[in-house]
Amino acid sequence: MPEKDRFELSLGSGWYAVFQYVKSRRASSEEICDKLLKSLAKYLREHNGLPGFQAMVRVVTMPLEHALSERFEALEEVVRNHDGHLHTKIAAEVAKSILVQLSYGGGTLQPMNLDLRLAEGSCYALMQHYFFDKVSRRLIAAGNFTNREEFHKWQIKLEESLQPRIEKIASQLIENVPAIKIRAPRRVVPRMSTTDLLVEVLT
Repeated sequence: MPEKDRFELSLGSGWYAVFQYVKSRRASSEEICDKLLKSLAKYLREHNGLPGFQAMVRVVTMPLEHALSERFEALEEVVRNHDGHLHTKIAAEVAKSILVQLSYGGGTLQPMNLDLRLAEGSCYALMQHYFFDKVSRRLIAAGNFTNREEFHKWQIKLEESLQPRIEKIASQLIENVPAIKIRAPRRVVPRMSTTDLLVEVLT
């Protein structure tokens, strides 16, 4: 199998389309964000959302007098209860990070809206796993970025642009919307008509 085909399969069709958008250098940040959100929602639908999310919220919102080790073990139990589901494992790591910040952050993270923090953080972590970790080396090799630092700065700016709409997907997770019904927020860039696409190809 050609290397390109292996890479496309390892990314998955939706994420590969985002990669092509970035690599082409023709897509705006808004178009890239639209594609990222569409792919995120698609993978949440196809992989049962975030199994165990509500249970992890209960762990994160336990009174602070509960030992950190006790809450970490409770998160591991949630992962075990869902047969080590990848999305559950990723969300559990986000939950652990939140708990560490609550315990040792010196008040930098307030114990409010923790369900939203967990849902948003899990969405970003899923994009990190499915997309950013897998494409950085190839985009640097293609000349889109000079090094990892430049790629990381671009990623941060992109995530800042995504934040208001990531919250809309996170809200669906908090409301326990069935995974099959999770949808990306409305596109910022209107979908091109077939006529517009033909004109773009020919010009």
